[in-house]
Amino acid sequence: MLSRNPATLRLFVKSKRVPVGFAEFSRSTLIGPWAYSQSPVRAVLYEQVLDDSQARLVEEARQLSCSAGMDLEVIDLGRMSAIRRAFVSRFVGPHPTVISRDRIPASAISRASQALS
Repeated sequence: MLSRNPATLRLFVKSKRVPVGFAEFSRSTLIGPWAYSQSPVRAVLYEQVLDDSQARLVEEARQLSCSAGMDLEVIDLGRMSAIRRAFVSRFVGPHPTVISRDRIPASAISRASQALS
């Protein structure tokens, strides 16, 4: 991410892979040196979806970054391969976790909002 602003708010989320539909198409396979066979193929289509608490957290982080004048970087661990997650954890920390309001004391939230304003 290229930015003139050195302050970046980094948020880690983990989306779930949810099936949303099917796609049907035909596939040609070579039977012999001069013959092809057409066979129908049905593939499942997937979409990456955040649960309600993480979607709310992303929206709150977006509002916070806009009000504080920082860049927002949302990193989706659900879309990463295991090798990429290991690479990210090496530079970010051993276990990047999604922090929600339930896990942060209210006094820390109020101190952070006062420090930003």
